[in-house]
Amino acid sequence: MMTDARAMSIDELKAFLVSSDVFTFKGNSREETYAWIERTLRSYRYCSRPRSEKGLIRSYMQNADSTRKCNFGDWSKRRA
Repeated sequence: MMTDARAMSIDELKAFLVSSDVFTFKGNSREETYAWIERTLRSYRYCSRPRSEKGLIRSYMQNADSTRKCNFGDWSKRRA
């Protein structure tokens, strides 16, 4: 199961993205990956974030899951 120990603050997330090399998490199934994406979007309250912060969250998720670029905003609204 894909999991983060705790949600990082936006400042921590920014520092993490700047300092980290390539990192990946791999779900065992598409459903597990989607569940991780949904938990992450909800934990960061993605829909209520300003555009600049949404970009950081998208970068984190795309790097973490090797997810191709997609519209997380639309995805999160459909799943919510």
